[in-house]
Formats: sequence, structure tokens, C-alpha cells
Amino acid sequence: MIERETRPANTRRLAAIADAMGVPTEALFDSGSQEWALVQVLKRLDPDDRAMVVHLIESLARKTDPS
Repeated sequence: MIERETRPANTRRLAAIADAMGVPTEALFDSGSQEWALVQVLKRLDPDDRAMVVHLIESLARKTDPS
């Protein structure tokens, strides 16, 4: 109903939708972002694979950190 604009999207409804989806509210507004896509892929991985991907990303971030 919100997408079809037959019911207004107030903060309470948006927060409930985001909570049900397990995402932050702002993710409802930026579904095309690379970060959103990455989170969706990570959610589908088994825990061991997810941990390996997170470790790889953290390693890459440290490698490119200028400090």
C-alpha cells in the first residue's frame, strides 16, 4: 500500500518494515546501492563463508587505510 501510495509512509510504518526485514530504515531508500547488495549476498551465505568474506573485506580495508 505504501509503494502504491494508497497509505502514507510514516516513520512508525517504515521502522516496522525495516525491522521485519532486518535492515536499517535508511536501507529502504537506497536499495540500489552496492552496500545494500553486499548485505543481501552476505545474508545468504552460511556462517563460515560469511566470516571468511568479512575477514577478506577487513583485510582489504586495512590495506587501503592511509593511517
